[in-house]
Amino acid sequence: MEFRVVNETGQRWAAAPWLQIFKATERSQQAWSKTSVALIFITPKRMQGLNRRYHKKAKTTDVLSFAAAKQNPRDGSGDIFVCPAFLARRYPKMSLRSLLIHRFIHGLLHLLGFEHRTESAARKMENLTQVLIRTIKPYGRHHAQRNKK
Repeated sequence: MEFRVVNETGQRWAAAPWLQIFKATERSQQAWSKTSVALIFITPKRMQGLNRRYHKKAKTTDVLSFAAAKQNPRDGSGDIFVCPAFLARRYPKMSLRSLLIHRFIHGLLHLLGFEHRTESAARKMENLTQVLIRTIKPYGRHHAQRNKK
């Protein structure tokens, strides 16, 4: 298992237990004994470029995941690009740390083959995300309590 965090934004973002989150997701899905995952924080301009190039959408988004191996795209290896500035602008009243953690887990689930093309699949993916969030302490309890209000 290899995991790394890269910050290409030039800004300091909320610290979080990225490796702990990665391992919790790995355990929950019984996967990733030989995986390599990179969490990469990028600027809105770079995110827009990636979204345009790979999804033919000329807009910035919050997270994009790219599987490393086309022959086995569900093995969990790949890159997760997250745009903190986009999240901060889109959700100004929410904790940026909570948003970053949520989107990181979302990206990890995509690397495992989860999709949200249907309402049912989206609910399943979000439910699993919330279960994983609650397993991460102290983050999980704080986030769960905030969302109940």
